Amino acid sequence: MIKKFFDLLRTFWLSFKKALSEILNEDNEETPHPSERQIVEQPKNQQPQLQQSQREAARPVSLGIASTDAPKYRKNKSLLTKPEHILYQTLLYASNNEFMVFTKVRMGDFVFLANEPQDRKFHVNQVLCKHVDFLLCDNQTLEPLLVVELDDSSHKQYESSERDIFKDTTFAAIGLPFLRVKLQQEYNKELLRTQIKEKIVQKL
Repeated sequence: MIKKFFDLLRTFWLSFKKALSEILNEDNEETPHPSERQIVEQPKNQQPQLQQSQREAARPVSLGIASTDAPKYRKNKSLLTKPEHILYQTLLYASNNEFMVFTKVRMGDFVFLANEPQDRKFHVNQVLCKHVDFLLCDNQTLEPLLVVELDDSSHKQYESSERDIFKDTTFAAIGLPFLRVKLQQEYNKELLRTQIKEKIVQKL
């Protein structure tokens, strides 16, 4: 009795398996895999016309970036922008030859990391990739005495604000006076001289 039951079950399973296989084969024949499809080229006079937008989309887009030309460099007309140059001339007058005025100085040239914190490379890069607009130094020793930054519209951007915060905290930590000057068409030379003296005297 048990043997007949298993024979019947086996016969049912084989029939089901065969039927399932036939169904799958029919599906495969009706919808072949894209890689197995044969594309029959229609005569040119029977090919559907593409829309103008489709033809344009099919064309490769040239961004004009790549070039086989060798890199060409040019010299800027000045190290400073026009607003920076105006402030620089005012700083030269205001310093009255008592200090050296340097421009576009990299922070890494006058600030260094004095310990071995975690992520040392990151902290070193923090000063290597930033610069200050102007740096006033002692005439004889070239000791940094005062940082002067020109605050223009670029300082309102988020990234600039982050840099400004880093500079503020760093210069405060190392005891280097820091003066921010608002962008102006013309600067009061005497007022700027007074501000410089006050900042440097505080340090001394």
